[in-house]
Amino acid sequence: MRNLEIKTKKSPAEVIERLKAFFGPGGLGLDLVEDKDGCLTFRGGGGYVQASVSRTDEKTVIGLVSQEWERTLDQFARSL
Repeated sequence: MRNLEIKTKKSPAEVIERLKAFFGPGGLGLDLVEDKDGCLTFRGGGGYVQASVSRTDEKTVIGLVSQEWERTLDQFARSL
């Protein structure tokens, strides 16, 4: 299991779209099983990725928790 926090100047809406594109059916192929109020959960491949997206101090903060997809968190972070 891995936890990661990322800060970016990108808007929350853009970050959410990037999360969906990266982890979802068009990317890694995980199923989006939750998408509510800036919280997303993707499942598949024997694991999951949970993301929370919020705005603070002119930055967007992305909290990521993963099981079985730890390496991909770093790839996603680099893509921002």
